[in-house]
Amino acid sequence: MTYHYKDLKWVLYSIEVLNESFLPNSNARFRRWEYTAYRGQVIVLHQDDLADKLMQMINHHADAFRIGGSISRGLGKVHLQVTPAKGAKLLPDRVSQFNNKLQERWQRWENLFGTGQTIQNDRTFFTLDLQADATLTDCWRRTTVITPMMLKTFLELPADWDLQRHAAYSSYDYRGGWNAALGLMKDVELITNKGAAYLYSFPTKQQTDWLPKLVDLESKGVGDRVCEGFGQVQVCNEFHTIFRECAV
Repeated sequence: MTYHYKDLKWVLYSIEVLNESFLPNSNARFRRWEYTAYRGQVIVLHQDDLADKLMQMINHHADAFRIGGSISRGLGKVHLQVTPAKGAKLLPDRVSQFNNKLQERWQRWENLFGTGQTIQNDRTFFTLDLQADATLTDCWRRTTVITPMMLKTFLELPADWDLQRHAAYSSYDYRGGWNAALGLMKDVELITNKGAAYLYSFPTKQQTDWLPKLVDLESKGVGDRVCEGFGQVQVCNEFHTIFRECAV
């Protein structure tokens, strides 16, 4: 942005930055600042030694990393801290727990209301839960629902494999952005909000074929722009097994 004043040329240049600290409560009598923190996770499949080496490397160089632009001016200094996941259940265990709870809940409702409907014991049910916003495309059109055919494409499975979708809960929004490398605005796109949940089932006899594919899906993500953080998913989040009478 350029200004002219009394034949002198002044250049106004400012950079938008992320604050290193913030006020949790701006109305508090005594202000207490807290550091801005970002949390994420790294999933390493089938290589426990690689995960240990990565953790050691990050901890050893915890204060040596810089992120963003203008690092030569002193911006972007961060402190990294790695905490190994403790007690995290493996995907097969989460799927098994989810199906056990589903059977138990279904039987309870049957006893109370006598619906006359029984759950399909020859099928394994699982949920797909968005942990981040996702940009989903179905036949070149934007969508907020992951169809069985789309999911089989993400899983790299044959189109004739049996997969049923039983429920979908999602909402949408619009996201833009700024490409710092090109100095241009990114296109505004329709996105599926994080927190969306989808319920599917597949034949139990094919469980050994499906579960490894679902494990890979958690590390790859779904939809477009996964390298930018979109489309992170988790299968059978433990949230679905927590009920009002057993709240945590």
